Amino acid sequence: MGIQGNGQSVLYLYINPIIRLILPARNDNFPFRKMQKVLHIAAHVLSYVLNPVMAPTLLFFLILFRYTNYTSDFMAWIRWSVMFYIFLFTFILPLIILLVLFKLKIISGVSLNVQKDRNVPQIILCFIYSCITIYLIMELGFRDGLTLAMMGSLTTLCCITIVNRYWKISTHASGLSGVLGIFTYMFIHNPHWRENLPLYLCGLGITLTVCAARLYLKVHSRLQVIAGFALGFISGFLIFLMFSAIKFAEVSNL
Repeated sequence: MGIQGNGQSVLYLYINPIIRLILPARNDNFPFRKMQKVLHIAAHVLSYVLNPVMAPTLLFFLILFRYTNYTSDFMAWIRWSVMFYIFLFTFILPLIILLVLFKLKIISGVSLNVQKDRNVPQIILCFIYSCITIYLIMELGFRDGLTLAMMGSLTTLCCITIVNRYWKISTHASGLSGVLGIFTYMFIHNPHWRENLPLYLCGLGITLTVCAARLYLKVHSRLQVIAGFALGFISGFLIFLMFSAIKFAEVSNL
């Protein structure tokens, strides 16, 4: 190595690992291959655990157990029942469908890294989200926080499905940033925002980490990740902003 043996060698040994950790691109000549392998595994784990279909579950948990003023005053067992069903129909069911589609050779892999593989699963997921949203509107009304959360997820998913026909946008970035967008709205409109600051920063950090993981795995370009992040965040935030505007208009007309 050209700089070994001179006065810069010590500085290089300290700076090079930091540069390699920050940059998403991987290098086969990277001297810390064990660290690189750990990062690669961690990026895959993050991508599988915090996949886009986790968004409704995360949102419902926030609203039912943290920002309870956005929904009805449910008893504890009802809240956990709602969590169970939303997890079942928005996480478990889509995963089962993915496995069936893979078995039928409709998709080439359950990770959906290939653009054309996303069309059928996303259309099916749009149908599932639509059914859940309609049910929530009938039961809770369209102004309830749970309904709005599901509407935000559905809006983001529909936009992604349309865009995916022409361009491979990051669904991981859009899914988690949608949660972050709604979380941001509730966070800044909460008078006790300081109490929720650590949780908000944690959510922001997780979202950015997952975005970095998608870049590290080279399944998306920077522009695809940024576009996905912007789409999810704006969709989620605007849904709750519209709810606030409608509620304010109703109060003003009283």
